[in-house]
Amino acid sequence: MSGESLQQYHYSTVELANSRLTLRNDLTFHLQEYGNEPCYLIEDELNSRFFRIGVAEYCFVSMLDGSTTVGDAVARTANELGAKAISEQDAITLCKWLIESNLATTSASSSSDRLYESFAESKKRKTLASANPVTPKFKLLNPDRMLGAINRAFGWLLSVPVFFVWMVVVACAVYHVWSQWDHATGASSQVFAAGNWMWLTISWLALKLIHETAHGVACKRFGGDVRSAGVVLIVLIPLPFVDVTSSWRFNSKWQRIFVAAAGMYAEVFIASIAALVWAWADPGVLKTQAFNIVLAGSVTTLFFNANPLMRFDGYYMLTDWLELPNLATRGQQYLKWAGKKYYLGMEARSPVNPEGSTKTIVAYAILAFIWRIVICAGLIILAESILFGLGAVLAIAALALWVLWPVIKLFKFVFIGNETSQRPSAIRFCLLTSLLVSGGWSFATFAPWHARISAPAIVDYSELVVLRTPVGGFVREIHVKPDQHVEEGDLIARLENVELESEIQRVRIEIETAQLKARINKQEDNIPQWQIELNSLEALQKRLTELSGHWSQLELRSTISGQVIAEDLENLKDLYVAPGQMICSIGKEGSKEVHALVSQMDFERFSSREGEEVDVHLTGQGIGHFEATLLRVNPGAKLQLPHPAFSSTNGGPLPVRYRTTDESFDSAERQLAYELVNPRFLATVSLGNAESADLRAGQPGFISFRTTRGTVGDVLAHSLSNWLQKMRDKMRKD
Repeated sequence: MSGESLQQYHYSTVELANSRLTLRNDLTFHLQEYGNEPCYLIEDELNSRFFRIGVAEYCFVSMLDGSTTVGDAVARTANELGAKAISEQDAITLCKWLIESNLATTSASSSSDRLYESFAESKKRKTLASANPVTPKFKLLNPDRMLGAINRAFGWLLSVPVFFVWMVVVACAVYHVWSQWDHATGASSQVFAAGNWMWLTISWLALKLIHETAHGVACKRFGGDVRSAGVVLIVLIPLPFVDVTSSWRFNSKWQRIFVAAAGMYAEVFIASIAALVWAWADPGVLKTQAFNIVLAGSVTTLFFNANPLMRFDGYYMLTDWLELPNLATRGQQYLKWAGKKYYLGMEARSPVNPEGSTKTIVAYAILAFIWRIVICAGLIILAESILFGLGAVLAIAALALWVLWPVIKLFKFVFIGNETSQRPSAIRFCLLTSLLVSGGWSFATFAPWHARISAPAIVDYSELVVLRTPVGGFVREIHVKPDQHVEEGDLIARLENVELESEIQRVRIEIETAQLKARINKQEDNIPQWQIELNSLEALQKRLTELSGHWSQLELRSTISGQVIAEDLENLKDLYVAPGQMICSIGKEGSKEVHALVSQMDFERFSSREGEEVDVHLTGQGIGHFEATLLRVNPGAKLQLPHPAFSSTNGGPLPVRYRTTDESFDSAERQLAYELVNPRFLATVSLGNAESADLRAGQPGFISFRTTRGTVGDVLAHSLSNWLQKMRDKMRKD
């Protein structure tokens, strides 16, 4: 700090010590215990804010009545508290904080009606929040009496014994979902199907109503009051809210944390019950609706409400746990100070923070700022994509409110200024802005986007022989098991066909009869009739040979040496199989390859790599990562699954949908009850002899390769355009 700045700082300190501060008379003070130490909670009901100060600070602040100077208040505090009193420097710092927080005024600030400005600014912020086109907020009623009645009737649900029941139910639900994880992932792929949107929305809204009611009941249970309740519209979807800021008055931080967590507590409990219903219910409407509640009450709740980077439940739980009230406000003050000092070149004082670590506050401010940009961008994109014309209007209004208006205010402040004596450096602002804009444009225009393109893959046999029944019959014997190795000629299954046996017996009898008649006619020199009997005998012999061939085919034998591939082979026993029905497949162990399903967006990139090496990543036994040659990519996209392991219903990565099988399909196709939601291209990767012998058929993984997909700007613009088009197409379909 220069000598001149130090002198100015000294003068300002002396001036503040001789000034008279007036504490706002609408503030309320509550004695509490915080961090095992007594403290006072300052409640700013006008702006719905709370602050904490120590006993010594309270003793000093209580003397700021407008007639006592800051220096005299420090002296009187020292007389009353002795060594426990705050120092003069701490008192100066505290006074600056009171003024910055609009909790106290000086004669100078009173002359400009600072309190009125604070009230007007607070009212302006609330008005803008209500007018937000994407997330408008409306207060509707005072629910305090209603929540009090609910607390008297159902408050016991928030008691300690019920909490242990909650833990048991949640643990059971987690166990059942985990044990049926493949089915859960398969069901999740169907959640956003056309016919399920309405039920999912209803489930979500009902859970949010219970969520907010739980907040209010928990607040009433510990002696708080709920001042207001209403709705906030998230892209025109109404969500309820309640104001439980009075919980800051509670002495126990664990009570405050529980009030913040009560909504998630209730939702997770209901979601756990729904998970048990889903695990036990038969396929149908009940099972589908139960899964809707599981998803809405667990994943979405924990992702949004438990996220401390937004001012939802997780944020208030974090601030109480760290004992850092107004963490977000403090973080915004630091970002504002940093912007003024480093971006606008102004002489700005670092914000005064009597509570917590500055590093923690700054780190939180940066993370919350980034997350807020992501959420705002996501809401704008969501509004534009699902509401079509109206969504575009909302998106433009939100951009104007969140981006254009702050930019206009910033430019106005830089080039026109306001009533403050200090002006920002326009040259510094223009220089840094130019550097940032040109740097961002250059990065988006010239920086290459190196990406790894991948596609899900499965190890499968390149030579797969399908064994089908040449004739119909009942399966009486099965001599192999799935995954069993067989040699060429080994017996697979034996069928029984009583009608075939009867036909063979009948033809044999007819042959014997024809032979007898031929002999008789020959002995009687009846040559014409004898010739007829010989012709009939020849036809019967051919028929017997044909039937005997069919009879030999009742024993199904392997035509190659390899591994038996079949599902539920034992279930075929004693069942009738029609001619041509598949019994099993035989895969040749030394001839395997990797089959991958390529998305339509990546087809051209994979096609351009034909004949080149790609990375193969596999899970399970054998080689986990190696390079292999991409042989070909089939140019025809199909919905048919080449292997069941690709399906999300079997724990695979690709979403599928149930299809109605047609009788025109062959028997093998009828066994596949699911098809891909989006068509994909089949790619084939060759394997060497070593890899083929070491890997097992059905082993999942993915193939990938690195590529340059253009510049950063091109990829982002292309991805955003594709996503918007995809959402529009989906919503039009729905």
